[in-house]
Amino acid sequence: MNEYKVDDFGEARLLVSRKGCNRHVTCFGTIKAVEKKVVLFTDNDGFSYLVDKKDFNFTKEIFKDFNISK
Repeated sequence: MNEYKVDDFGEARLLVSRKGCNRHVTCFGTIKAVEKKVVLFTDNDGFSYLVDKKDFNFTKEIFKDFNISK
């Protein structure tokens, strides 16, 4: 099982249900809160998703500092 951490940035794949319609969403954003069974994720457009951990797949982005000097 993945251990999610608050303020991790990356790509999330999650299942969204609305009005009886289920769809998969893939987006980039930040984890805002982690509880026992749910994760609060906010994408780069400002939309927040409260998702069951079982329906949430997250890949953390690792940024490397490239020192480019001329």
